Amino acid sequence: EMPFLFDNIWDLMVLADYLETRSDVVDPKRIYSTGISLGGMHTLLWAFADRRVAAGAPLIGTQGFRYAVEEDHWQGRVESIPDVFAKGAQLLYDLPEPSGDAVDSLVVQAVWDAITPGITSAFDADYLLAGIMP
Repeated sequence: EMPFLFDNIWDLMVLADYLETRSDVVDPKRIYSTGISLGGMHTLLWAFADRRVAAGAPLIGTQGFRYAVEEDHWQGRVESIPDVFAKGAQLLYDLPEPSGDAVDSLVVQAVWDAITPGITSAFDADYLLAGIMP
């Protein structure tokens, strides 16, 4: 079992394996990906990890996660899945129950590292974009 986003990317790589077997309907040199929001993150990570992706067009999926933590711009992401971050606060601070009020940048960093290790460093948008655009 892999962290959430890595598991999704693995599934896409398995999909590419299958597509390569279907040369009757798919040109394996022309596998493209696009996605919005989480799908954009999938596109970016998949294109970075799998050279079979000829082109990727992420839409609203590229965010500087490191920048968000460093510059205190993480609240929008927390609001999109508040229960996850409240549970993260509970675990990080050993609270008796999940608490949205305890969510801070340390909790955000810990949750992001659990979901996708490296999302605020080696797998952040600025690094991934450089990796897929030679």
